[in-house]
Amino acid sequence: MNDQRRLIGEILVEMGFTDIRSINEARRVQMINPKRRLGELLVEMGCIRPEQLSTALARQFQNQAPHP
Repeated sequence: MNDQRRLIGEILVEMGFTDIRSINEARRVQMINPKRRLGELLVEMGCIRPEQLSTALARQFQNQAPHP
């Protein structure tokens, strides 16, 4: 998979912070309220800790940053 298109849910699962079931549950909530961010929902639901989200977001940003 192209690292530049990685979704935060994929990264969280890959890093072992959560599982697909939790991601899907958060996505169902997100469908009702699409302005909510997946990572924030997962933290509120107790599926991940805030520092885990920060780590995964850093990896996502690193993967999307243009390489020289």
